[in-house]
Amino acid sequence: MPRTCCVSPAAGRPLLSGTRSRRTSPACRCNGWQSPTPPAWARPYWLPSASGFSRTLTRRPERWCGLEIFSTPSPLMFLATTSCLPRGASCTPRCTRSFRGWTTYHVSHFTFHVKMSTRRELQLILRVAHLYYEDGLTQQQVADELGVSRPQVSRLLTRARAEGIVRVTIADPFATFEEVETRLVETFGLHQAMVTIGEGLSGEALRRRIGLAAAEYLRRVLNDGLQVGIGWGRTLHAVVEALSVEPRAAIQVCPLIGSMGQVPASFQVNDLARGLAEAFGGTWQALYAPAFVGEPQARDALLCHPDMKMVMETWDSLDMAMLGIGYFASQRQSSMFFAEYMDETLLRVLEERKAVGDLCGRFFNIQGEQCILESGVIGISLKRLRALDHVVGVAGGKEKVAAILGALRGGYLNVLITDTVTAQAVLEKHESEA
Repeated sequence: MPRTCCVSPAAGRPLLSGTRSRRTSPACRCNGWQSPTPPAWARPYWLPSASGFSRTLTRRPERWCGLEIFSTPSPLMFLATTSCLPRGASCTPRCTRSFRGWTTYHVSHFTFHVKMSTRRELQLILRVAHLYYEDGLTQQQVADELGVSRPQVSRLLTRARAEGIVRVTIADPFATFEEVETRLVETFGLHQAMVTIGEGLSGEALRRRIGLAAAEYLRRVLNDGLQVGIGWGRTLHAVVEALSVEPRAAIQVCPLIGSMGQVPASFQVNDLARGLAEAFGGTWQALYAPAFVGEPQARDALLCHPDMKMVMETWDSLDMAMLGIGYFASQRQSSMFFAEYMDETLLRVLEERKAVGDLCGRFFNIQGEQCILESGVIGISLKRLRALDHVVGVAGGKEKVAAILGALRGGYLNVLITDTVTAQAVLEKHESEA
């Protein structure tokens, strides 16, 4: 019959108690997984240890049983040695069960029930939570890393949520923030502002979140017969990607700027126009022209082409235009791919005139003033944009705060779709410069 020992922290030191079996001593109720009360004959004797941890020796009627406990960066581990083990017997502990803070270990023919202190238990829970939620390990990988069983990891993760160590927050991409939206509308004279949650997001994740919000906006406002113009950019690409099988609306879509050569799909404006039209079952026009033309004569010749005239004539009668907002600092980084299509002289002029952003290749400063009236762009002008009744700007990210502010101050937008962090930053920057 196996020997059974129960260990529980008391006054900062482990307590060892023993019974001849799990059933012979009612004082030590290990089967019920309750904190044991040691019998009178099992009084602990504390001896100093040269290795810095404590040794507990419990006198038994016929022999001595020793247990040493220590903590490591891994979960609680212990080394058990007993004078009653036969020579050559293994002293390696084997964990078999964990329940309500008690862990069962087997060492040779002895069984030990070890209860961790609250601090150590919370440290273990915290370690498991970090590995699982932050490092992205599976429960089995966490178990292998810490030397415990996978079910024990599962129970510790459950405890992590119960103890408030791990909190689950659901960020609803369709949630609205009326207070911020109202401030944007009143401050910049917008028709509408749509703000989605942006805390903790950046880059592609933020663009997807804003794209979902803009796609929801399109579902609400697009109807049969509307003429819609679309610009380019990574956020607009996210908008089109967020559209699936939408309610049928016989819309007509046209590009608002020419295309470029070897660039990602987010800047292939004809593809964006086609994707938007097909999502709603509408039609689209293509604009087969480069966005930037350096030679004035070549540009004038393109503008006189019948196909170009057909598309450009629709710009004045658009029911809605949806644009991405570029920021000028990216031109030097070539992340928006304009630098390869604009000569160095033009870039220097834009820097001198403190350009902060662009709409369809038309650059403006933080006050919304256009920096260069004629820059070889084949696309809708800022003057035409300002004359339209429904221009939707879709953008987010701290790097675009100045560009968004300039577009709002210039009156080029009357609807803004962005995130909470960007919206707050735009309002704060505007108020600080007022």
